[in-house]
Amino acid sequence: MAARNRGSGLFWAALSRRRAPGPGRCLSYHAPAPGTWSTELSRLSHGDLYRLSVTDPDRFWGAAAADRLRWVEPFHRVRDCDLSSGRIGWFLGGKLNVSVNCLDVHVEKHPDRVALIWEQDEPGTEVKVTYR
Repeated sequence: MAARNRGSGLFWAALSRRRAPGPGRCLSYHAPAPGTWSTELSRLSHGDLYRLSVTDPDRFWGAAAADRLRWVEPFHRVRDCDLSSGRIGWFLGGKLNVSVNCLDVHVEKHPDRVALIWEQDEPGTEVKVTYR
């Protein structure tokens, strides 16, 4: 029988910082440093990223949120939840502006892409509006 592939060494190196808070409790102690997703996690395969999201969700989701969203106020804790009481909190202390993350980012990167297609009342007529 063949040995099971355990994934890349990068995955196991990333997993080495994992903390176990106890049954039914998920508490992270700090947000990851900015740039973690783009520098460390971007080199992982899809399978390794999936395993990391399951085995160390604080590191996975914290890095994704810190690097892929623009924060008005950065979060200080990835999550704090108690499954037995139903209390679940993500990205504690953080504050987002939805308009910035949904529109402004695209305006800066791709201003000429279509942002909205307006289907008018007359069939076959439409207006395409770009981010500009």
